[in-house]
Amino acid sequence: INVSAINYAIVDNNPSRCWWSNNSGVWNSTDVAAGVNWTGLASVEGSSTWRVYCNDTAGNMNLSSVTFTKEWLNTSVTMCRNLDQANWVYMQNINIIPPGDVNSCINITASNVTYNCNGLWISNTALAKPGIYAGDNLINITIKNCNVTMSPAAGSNAIQFNLVNNSFIINNTANSNSYGIFLSSSSNNNQIINNTVNSNSNGGIRINSNNNQIINNIANLNSQGIYLSSSSNNTITNNTANSNIYGVLLESSSNNNLTNNNMWNCTN
Repeated sequence: INVSAINYAIVDNNPSRCWWSNNSGVWNSTDVAAGVNWTGLASVEGSSTWRVYCNDTAGNMNLSSVTFTKEWLNTSVTMCRNLDQANWVYMQNINIIPPGDVNSCINITASNVTYNCNGLWISNTALAKPGIYAGDNLINITIKNCNVTMSPAAGSNAIQFNLVNNSFIINNTANSNSYGIFLSSSSNNNQIINNTVNSNSNGGIRINSNNNQIINNIANLNSQGIYLSSSSNNTITNNTANSNIYGVLLESSSNNNLTNNNMWNCTN
């Protein structure tokens, strides 16, 4: 939605003239009689601050401002939001600090969605919520090129799938969260490839699902580098899991294939 008007009110016994400016501070209007609103304006993508200045007949001046965020290009992501359109490729264009009132910063609710962070970050180390969450009952989700750091407290996973199948988590960095990557509640037939998940308080990669491929990831300095719980028929290949308490931990899991993984300096 385009923000295209400024409406304001004046409390003054002798108002005179008003004018407004955008982020640049340059006057964007000739002055008008106090109380006249502006219409037909054009706002830019992302965050903007607009200011209205008014004076009175004695020459006294005051101002008021409003700050807002616009997501006009729906595939362009500049703030926490729902990604709810199937078959779209969403691109993050600025670094994002999630506010405290979100359940997850990026919330994917449609199938056949790609989210590309372009190497930018999502970070709020005080917020115990997921950075990127996809669910429920979705297929063909791709999350790539993201840097996500949330709180180390429980529930603040960098990237989480819930009931997501046949999807991809590729080339992300997820450090200093609760879990870096978490596949929960029957998220099956996914590929987790070329991610770095270090220094997470609970684990680098946690799998509670089946038939996934975990390949070429780096999971160091976590409680568990890679943790499988009640999971079967997963493939864990060519990963590095050093200086964790557990390099790879399998709990109540069966028929998983571990090949060519590098684990050293783990205490258990």
